[in-house]
Amino acid sequence: MKTWYSFFSLNIIEYLIPAISIYGLIMITYFGVRILFHFLNKPFLKPIKISTSIIIPCYQEVPEVFAECLESCLKQKSDEVIVIDDGSKDLTNYKQAIRIAKKHSNLIVLRQEKNQGKRHAQAVGFKIAKGEILVTVDSDTVLEKDTVKELIKPFIEPRIGAVTGQLSILNKSTNLLTRILNIRYIVAGILERAAYSYFGVVNCTSGPLSAYRKSLILDNLDDYLNQIHKGKKCTFGDDRRLTAITLRNGYSVFFQKTAKAKTLAPTSFKGFTTQQIRWNRSFWRENYLSLKWIWKRSTYLTIGTLMDMFLPFLYFGSLIWSLSISVTSFSMFFFFPLLITAPLMAFVRNFDYFKMTKAKDYALVPLYSWVYIVVLLPITFFAIFTTSRTGWGTR
Repeated sequence: MKTWYSFFSLNIIEYLIPAISIYGLIMITYFGVRILFHFLNKPFLKPIKISTSIIIPCYQEVPEVFAECLESCLKQKSDEVIVIDDGSKDLTNYKQAIRIAKKHSNLIVLRQEKNQGKRHAQAVGFKIAKGEILVTVDSDTVLEKDTVKELIKPFIEPRIGAVTGQLSILNKSTNLLTRILNIRYIVAGILERAAYSYFGVVNCTSGPLSAYRKSLILDNLDDYLNQIHKGKKCTFGDDRRLTAITLRNGYSVFFQKTAKAKTLAPTSFKGFTTQQIRWNRSFWRENYLSLKWIWKRSTYLTIGTLMDMFLPFLYFGSLIWSLSISVTSFSMFFFFPLLITAPLMAFVRNFDYFKMTKAKDYALVPLYSWVYIVVLLPITFFAIFTTSRTGWGTR
């Protein structure tokens, strides 16, 4: 006759413990190493004199946001700011930029009659830019006062080919989703990119705010514009592609936490999932392609890339394993520990956010872990099998 304590039998524990302990041990070790190296990474402090060109591709942007973006870029004292309207149907932003250009001699405004995508719009700016450093800024991103000044400091070292900055959410107060995403964006910089940066191998610069050596980009512009994957031309994943080009050519990629900007985040579940599908597709595409050369470039980059690709499968396997044990034992008790592991790890992983902001939103950290389980994990596997799809899904 079964009793309640039969659910705690040694046989069940024997099968359950590996699922939880193996995942937990790997996660603790992996994030422990990241935490260590992010502490060791320090920003560059010495100013540098080098010419810069800010490139802003724009397509169907919210006029108020674009105006704020452009104003913040013009305050950076860069040699030039280049706006490329990528065939927007609404000419409000283009006309607005033309009016502003009459008051700013360093503002260049261009327009493509046909929408060709972000990469092509950027390339138009890359080709005419006079600056030695190309600063890429998204049209929904607002820079702080000295963002570019801080962003270019690492270029004092010739080995550095690209630099990315620290992002937070411009519309973080909109709803619960944007508040959670604000934590995610910040931690992606101060922890994840910072750890890679210690070795000079940040694996993905930030699309809304990054800088590159012009000579490097122009030498590899054909690769960037005409990348083909599974017979189709790649349209999104510009940040990951530029990062891969930089690293593959022997340059270092650095994270400069003192270069700060705020960018718009999705405010709806549909917008969030669309964004994540696009990001995950470029993640899997570029990581798969990088396996051919990263092992020659950096041990940390290689291990980090393999771990980032392996962990979703490990976590999914652990979930299925523990769920099957729970079902066969007629008790969900055995499923709960694994569901709790991720939120607890999230508190540790995101502690820097609390130290930096002292924000009450730190209490929302576990929510992102559950969003990962319910939403992002399925998206991950969907993205793996649809990497060849090229649509942005927005605008």
